Amino acid sequence: MKSLKICTIVLTINTIFSSCSNYSIDHNLCECVAVSDSLNHLSASFFNRTVTEEGRDSLSQLTAYRDEICAEYVTMPAASLQEAALDCEKLHFDAMKK
Repeated sequence: MKSLKICTIVLTINTIFSSCSNYSIDHNLCECVAVSDSLNHLSASFFNRTVTEEGRDSLSQLTAYRDEICAEYVTMPAASLQEAALDCEKLHFDAMKK
């Protein structure tokens, strides 16, 4: 079940980015932003429920995936990351309109 949730998140993110290939936005960075947001959401959910082994495993897997896809952006200045995240949000909303 946990693998299915992570696969669903990854497939959704990839679908959004592949359907908008005409943008000059760094899709890998957008995926990094989206996965980071998913990780934050999952982490926050532990404040409202009992932490299970499955929950810990999902958190570990999502953290490892985030670390892998975000590795090239670790040294990017915060202001640049925030600006890129706004571009990614615009990409996401434009994709939803289609």
